[in-house]
Amino acid sequence: MASGWTGLSQEVRCHILQILRLDGCKVSRLATVCREWQTELERYNFARIRVTPSRLVDFGSMIHRNRALVEYVWFCLELDEYGCTKCAPTGRTLTQDEYEEAFSINDAGGYPITTAFQDLFSVLSTWDLKDNLVLDISIYSPSDSKHWFPYLTFMPDIALDMLGDGMEQTIPNKVYNDPQHGWRAVRARMVRSVSTSPGDNHYTSPAVLLPEMEARFNKNLKRLVVFENFNQQYPVIMHQVLSGDVLSGCVSHRKPTPAVSRMVGLASLNLEYLAASFIVDASHFFDVEPSWEWPNIRSIVLTSSLLTPDQDPAKIEVMLQAAAAAAMKMPQLETIEIWNGRRGLAALFKYQVFRNKQEATITWRGTWQLTMETIFNRGLESRHRSLCRLQTQFRSGTSGRSCYQVSR
Repeated sequence: MASGWTGLSQEVRCHILQILRLDGCKVSRLATVCREWQTELERYNFARIRVTPSRLVDFGSMIHRNRALVEYVWFCLELDEYGCTKCAPTGRTLTQDEYEEAFSINDAGGYPITTAFQDLFSVLSTWDLKDNLVLDISIYSPSDSKHWFPYLTFMPDIALDMLGDGMEQTIPNKVYNDPQHGWRAVRARMVRSVSTSPGDNHYTSPAVLLPEMEARFNKNLKRLVVFENFNQQYPVIMHQVLSGDVLSGCVSHRKPTPAVSRMVGLASLNLEYLAASFIVDASHFFDVEPSWEWPNIRSIVLTSSLLTPDQDPAKIEVMLQAAAAAAMKMPQLETIEIWNGRRGLAALFKYQVFRNKQEATITWRGTWQLTMETIFNRGLESRHRSLCRLQTQFRSGTSGRSCYQVSR
């Protein structure tokens, strides 16, 4: 085998290895063929790794020799399966205890979720990270796709053609017809891939996790992206399925808590890039301690529930003033984006610095008109005028858009 393999040209050998990687077979078994195969296939196998809580104990030792090859870690927390009131035997009314048991969610495989995150970051904190490392986190239960959420798949946040060993798509495309759970064929939808941070329908408070995670962050961590999807159709579907029963406490949009926003803000002090959507509100994030500074931050992207047409403009003004005050403690800042979006509504406030031109722009885009002149003149401009001697000029853009140019 060796003589025949070495007799092939380098181009042909590389092409064969590429075909093997795309063939769908477990290429990890082929690494024992010869030394060259081992070298090439290990570079592929270890580039993207799937980690479960049960493997955390040996995670460090398992990848120690090839740690430099790791570019992407998918931390996969699979929760226990749960029951469903709609799938329960009919003929009698469920008791309160049975309802609670049906909807209860336990930790991942008997492994406490908080402990799993602590152990993961304890391992990652020992790595000497010279290059970029992406951490993707999925939290889900196998029961999700069996009952109320059949269209959800939980896959790593990479393109489908980049999936390696053990990362195959497990749920095929199909039409869903399950009226009992609110899914009818004429209304079926399909999502190819979902990978969210706390999960679409399971919630572990970052106020608990972030302090532990922040203490274990490697000092080389420069980018943090936290995204929590919230599907507005869930409460509607549940309301219909439960025959119109009132769902107390089930709101149509996520209401972030100040404590979570504060913890994310604390974790961002040494970052260069932060994006936190829906789980954080910009109005809470910028309500910071006077001593907080961001010496390295270049870009911040946040959502805010204040950006709605029926909101009091004075509250929006207070938030933007707080954002301006925080920006003065960000010497490397290039962009701040505050946005909001849901069905029938979209809004974006953007502050962008052009250092080579010694100017900045403030842009508003939305499906509704925000009177930026008043907010800008009374809020942002007054703060910057005394500190940066900024001059402002207002010009009207296209419908739903206003742009302010700020020159130093």
